Amino acid sequence: MTASDPSPETHPDHSRLHTTIWVLIYGGLLAVCLSLFLPREAELLSLGFLSGGGLAVAVGAVLLVIRSRMPGP
Repeated sequence: MTASDPSPETHPDHSRLHTTIWVLIYGGLLAVCLSLFLPREAELLSLGFLSGGGLAVAVGAVLLVIRSRMPGP
């Protein structure tokens, strides 16, 4: 990488935001996948995992768009 390449490691706040984005996206996808494997008797728990995971993925995607529009470091 050259000095002109924007990378999240060059600014601490960008690095923290970058980490938060991917934790939300991957954690949310994991929760959605786990909700598919819960037994039918745990319908309320499954719905909670599904909605919470979907919300986490959506927040991560919105933060990803916001980060892409931020000025480079």
